[in-house]
Amino acid sequence: MMSVDEILELLNVDLIGIVPEDPEMFFATNQGKPIAVDIHSFAAAGCINIAERLCGTHVPLMDVDEKKFLKAYNKVFGKRRR
Repeated sequence: MMSVDEILELLNVDLIGIVPEDPEMFFATNQGKPIAVDIHSFAAAGCINIAERLCGTHVPLMDVDEKKFLKAYNKVFGKRRR
């Protein structure tokens, strides 16, 4: 997988946010639900951060290191129950 820096260099664009890979996206699209409304979704957190940036709010970029991200996400939202 390419790093964020490699993608930015290749595309030569400004970054407005990162939407991390999320297994919940598969389920949401199959059910016809927008991923951004699922508060337990990594992808939703990325979409919300992008929306906030577009509205002028300073939001730090998400750390896409999966282990660090999962630990921080679970600390905030808790583990998801199915």
